Amino acid sequence: MIQREQGPVPAEYQMWRENTVEQDTWFHHAVADIKSKALSLETGGGIIADEMGMGKTFSMIALIVQTLQEARTWGLDTQTYIDDGIPPTKRLSRATLVVVPTPLLLKTWIDEIKHRLHVNLQTIVYHGNGRPQYVDAVANHDVVLTTYHTLLADHNRNEKDKNWQTIIREIAWYRIVLDEAHFIRSPTTYLHKRVAELDAKFRWCLTGTPIQNRLDDIGALFAFL
Repeated sequence: MIQREQGPVPAEYQMWRENTVEQDTWFHHAVADIKSKALSLETGGGIIADEMGMGKTFSMIALIVQTLQEARTWGLDTQTYIDDGIPPTKRLSRATLVVVPTPLLLKTWIDEIKHRLHVNLQTIVYHGNGRPQYVDAVANHDVVLTTYHTLLADHNRNEKDKNWQTIIREIAWYRIVLDEAHFIRSPTTYLHKRVAELDAKFRWCLTGTPIQNRLDDIGALFAFL
């Protein structure tokens, strides 16, 4: 997972393969069957598609713990705005934003963090009527937990009341994790648009069913990544 975020990706797992014909070098994509003169980076995140109960949540928590120092350095470095193309109006955060479909899954993540770790992760839940109303109150954490429909509700309220802060959208996250990511399998839905517009250095999708009905389902996940 660290290789998928930061590289280098081992040659045997790369999708782009070098192909030289008559001293002319091209890069061929093993799945999409397209070619390019420039080698594309394959870092930045990915999809974890293990079946239910195989440890997708705990794997992601392990990654968060392993990269705490990198995240904190990233969130304090003003050069980040230039290096990662982040608008200067955004508040940099070391946090991993985890988006889940139901409040029950918020509790699942909290329980995993609380009972499986010997590391103190600063965690906050951004959900419900009592959720924080200030950017710094949310951004200054290691993990921020919210739901897809909370993001949608914030956007809809902002459309009616421009004084209402869309807190999650005003932060540039170190990492975004979509749990049960098949919830955004249709790129035309408001749920997909709300998560796609967020800024982050790394993006991950967790789902045991990346393809539910058609190949376009996983295409929507690729578009988010």
